[in-house]
Amino acid sequence: MKLKRWVVLSTFLVAGLLMAGSKKKYKGKNCQAVKKNRIKLVVKSNTPSIPVRVSSYVVEPILIKDFWEISFCTKDTCIELDATCTDKTVLLTLEVFVNGRLRETNYGNGYVRVALKLDE
Repeated sequence: MKLKRWVVLSTFLVAGLLMAGSKKKYKGKNCQAVKKNRIKLVVKSNTPSIPVRVSSYVVEPILIKDFWEISFCTKDTCIELDATCTDKTVLLTLEVFVNGRLRETNYGNGYVRVALKLDE
């Protein structure tokens, strides 16, 4: 009886290990393996108490304070990012990193937009 349990358990364990090892997951820095660009979007504000509205096609419009960033892999050829604030004295800074390198930066008071065409 114990031998039968052990055989069944070891069979499921081996099958599970084989199935888990066969799936390729492209997360983190592995974007280059599937010919995708690793994108990192950063929004900074010099006034942490004032809300800033961030919008992009990547995420729904959100309200942030002080700092926000997101990283993802994409095959898209264009990146757009907007940041808006009702207080016109708040300095907003947007940065776009592509594969670990700063490709575009823009700053301004009240409203800032970055649009970047990626190399194919």
